[in-house]
Amino acid sequence: MPYAPEIAKELSRRNYAPLTDKQLAQKLGIPDDRFEAFEASLKSMEYQGRVVREKGGRYNLPKRAGLVVGSLDVAKSGFGFVVPLDRDRHRDDIYIAQQDMLSATDGDLVAASITKKKGRFGQPSGRVEYIVKRNRVNFVGTFEASDGGGGRVLVDGSSAIREIAVPRIEGILAQTGEKVVVEIQSWPRAGGVASGEIIEVLGPASDPTTDTLSVIREFDLSYEFKSETLRAAESTPERVSDKDIEGRLDLRDRTVITIDPVHARDFDDAISIKRTADGWLLGIHIADVSEYACVGSALDEEATRRGTSVYLPTKVIPMLPHAISNGIASLREDEDRLTKTVILRYNRKGELLGHEIHKSVIRSTKRMTYEQASAVLAGREAEGISLSPEIRELLGEAAELAKILERRRLEAGLLELDMPEVELEMDGSGEVTAIKPVIHDASHKLIEMFMVAANEVVAEFMSTRNLPHLRRVHDGPSADDLQALKVFLTSMGFVIRDVSDRKQLQDILKRARGRPEAPVINLAVLKSMQRAEYSPDKRGHYALASKHYSHYTSPIRRYPDLVVHQILDEYLTGRLDSERKEWWSARLPQIALRSSELSRRAEAAERELTKLKTLRYLEKHAHGEFEGIITGVKPFGIFVELSGYVLDGFVHISELPGNMRFDARGRRLTSGKKGLSLRLGDPVVVAVKAIDLASRRLDLELLSKVKRSG
Repeated sequence: MPYAPEIAKELSRRNYAPLTDKQLAQKLGIPDDRFEAFEASLKSMEYQGRVVREKGGRYNLPKRAGLVVGSLDVAKSGFGFVVPLDRDRHRDDIYIAQQDMLSATDGDLVAASITKKKGRFGQPSGRVEYIVKRNRVNFVGTFEASDGGGGRVLVDGSSAIREIAVPRIEGILAQTGEKVVVEIQSWPRAGGVASGEIIEVLGPASDPTTDTLSVIREFDLSYEFKSETLRAAESTPERVSDKDIEGRLDLRDRTVITIDPVHARDFDDAISIKRTADGWLLGIHIADVSEYACVGSALDEEATRRGTSVYLPTKVIPMLPHAISNGIASLREDEDRLTKTVILRYNRKGELLGHEIHKSVIRSTKRMTYEQASAVLAGREAEGISLSPEIRELLGEAAELAKILERRRLEAGLLELDMPEVELEMDGSGEVTAIKPVIHDASHKLIEMFMVAANEVVAEFMSTRNLPHLRRVHDGPSADDLQALKVFLTSMGFVIRDVSDRKQLQDILKRARGRPEAPVINLAVLKSMQRAEYSPDKRGHYALASKHYSHYTSPIRRYPDLVVHQILDEYLTGRLDSERKEWWSARLPQIALRSSELSRRAEAAERELTKLKTLRYLEKHAHGEFEGIITGVKPFGIFVELSGYVLDGFVHISELPGNMRFDARGRRLTSGKKGLSLRLGDPVVVAVKAIDLASRRLDLELLSKVKRSG
């Protein structure tokens, strides 16, 4: 955000009087042709909670205006909490009664005032003063027809809007029990009912095949490509020509491999490695997507609109059409492909001695899966593939270097979080047939270490040359968050003297590995940190212990990576003059903001469909007992994650034995000095009580608490 420092400085002046965006621009001497960039910086600061708007659209600092900016999290019963963006100033969530929400709904970014410092649940209470940004305007739900025509839509998920009245509309022939998309025409206030118009009928709510389209519409994911985008993709060549190769470093005689998931269809990264007298030459070859999706083209505009590919458990929604993502840009085996190559020279200690960046051309020698690579590294035969001695040697050298790089990165302070993941196996009708844990083995670690190295080197290359580019930034935890983490870890039985010491955190994460409470400990460390985002600002990546970091290695599926490639293209070909630098600098704040939003939306959609499919599976397999771990303790009950499912269910306090009381400091519920005590990380045994697919809710019954081991 090029104007953020100036804006912050002006608003921080002792005698500052709130100004509109135009008045503020005039005060700071922003020329008319730069107002758009200035406005983008101001809007980005508002979305980050650094500035707020008062009456008349006048901007001020949140503290001076008495406002807190945060995301509204609405409970099923109607009340909600504002989760502040600025945890340094506001450590606690703010309770909002339903009548104090205005027309805000779940996920909206709002500005709230605090009316009581200690209200319900012992937390501050407040009210929403205005909606900074709506999360969505279209909702998905189940239609119920009324006798007089029209009807109502019962909204899916945990939105504050539970029901939308729908007048009789000609042309939309929705039937009771069908999933529909409804567009809000009138927002509710103080618990009233919203009204809207059905714009699409998706299919029967009971049909599992409807799930995917419902989530796609619920999260407003771009699904169909525009006709001009498809025409642009179809007009790209199917093969790399001799003319395309001119001026590029020709690496087609190198042994190069790709390692990806078994079901992958787009391959945007490949590796090569050569042992030298004092170490290794590592080649990281990335699909040169910017050759086809150049700035301002139909493909570039489509990538801008989508921001990212979306990997749903049932299907992939690509950022670019298949002719690009699975075709000419994909690093397919034994086909010439245009790439950008980062060559890294390491000594035997894993110290980086030098690097080069080239526009290049490669021909992938072999396409491998993670499972095949892991088998070779473990000394076994890989199924379904024949490997030359050169490829086996490549894998061995790569594994050796990757281990050294990982050790060095851990020494630098890398925080490796072990968050459980599951993979859903489904049949043709959309029914889940099995749920399996995702295993990250040596082959995953190998690719991860090399891609991190490439991302880091490219970011440093661009930073040292003062090139405008997008960074993947991750701010460290605040002092309050670190203190809260220390209290929690102490309550879990871990002694830690200085929670800001990465080495001590690394030790705790290592000691927790394999223990039942490991997911909760990893989650607590994750929540203590800020959320990673895209930004043009010069900030590092806390978890990776990296001073310079950009996403560069996945331009087929992430727009920020494509942007970095586009800028790098202009620099390498001598087109990035001062005028182009200014042009990019003006655009990057808005690109960063939108890319961060679209990335979070894609992740939320993936989680939601995984949750919905898992709940459908449990409907048929929810018999007997389930082991779980307490992942959340609230004054009104506990959240339990079912082991092997990565799915939280809820046990209401009324279902717990005894007169349970909430201990906020100890993050536990207790029923007396010698009674039952339930705290974060406790292993428990539960049974499924009820499943509500529409609200994606799992209600559990506590059967027993399991004694902690160790």
